[in-house]
Amino acid sequence: MRKIIFTKDKTLIRGDYLIDDKDQKGLLKPMWKQLLYDHPYNQTEYFKDYTRITWKSLLTKGIESFL
Repeated sequence: MRKIIFTKDKTLIRGDYLIDDKDQKGLLKPMWKQLLYDHPYNQTEYFKDYTRITWKSLLTKGIESFL
């Protein structure tokens, strides 16, 4: 089943994983594990503990290799 959800606060959405290019702060504690989409602007010390991915690595290795 496909779903498209538009929201400013992604913590309101339930799921297993979120792929995004920045950390998510919101009203709730996230129910999902975040995978950080790698960009030059998020290469700071603040993001050092995130699991980084690119679409190429996701397609070649599969999602299971990042979990």
